[in-house]
Amino acid sequence: MMSTLLGTRDTSKAVANGTPKAQLQMELLLTHEIHQGQSRISLRVPPEDVLNKQFEEFMNKMSFPAKQREALRSLPNEKRWQMVFLSSLNDLNHRQEAKDSETPEYWINRLDKTDEIDVTELRTLKIIMAGKNDRWMEVFVLKDGLKNCYSR
Repeated sequence: MMSTLLGTRDTSKAVANGTPKAQLQMELLLTHEIHQGQSRISLRVPPEDVLNKQFEEFMNKMSFPAKQREALRSLPNEKRWQMVFLSSLNDLNHRQEAKDSETPEYWINRLDKTDEIDVTELRTLKIIMAGKNDRWMEVFVLKDGLKNCYSR
C-alpha cells in the first residue's frame, strides 16, 4: 500500500488491472505526507541512472538543440527531475483531457471517411499540427494521416 495524492492504493492490484507503469512511477514519487497536522507534498528524485534516462527521453521529446541540451544536463538533479516530472504530469493531463479534435486519430478518421474537407478544416488541422510535439506527428504519419491529406 502507498499513500499518494491519489489516495492509498495497493500497487500490485493496480499493475494487474493495467494501470500504466509511468502513472504508478509518478504516484510513487509524488507523496502526500501529513506531519504534525501540516500537509506536505514532496517530490523524491529517482536514482541518478533512472533520472538520466528519463531526462534524455524528455529532451528528445521536446526536441532541444544540442547546445541547449548540454546546458540542461548541467542543472542540479532536483531541477532536472522537476522538468521531467512536470512534463510527464502534463502529458498525463493532456491524455485525460484531450479533446477528440486534437488527437491524430480524429483527424486521420476525418480525412479518411469524409468526401469533402473544406479549407477552414484544413487550416484548423494546420494550426493543431503546428502546436503538437514530435510524438503527435509520428502517430499521425504512421497511421497514414499525411497520405490521406495528399490523396484529396
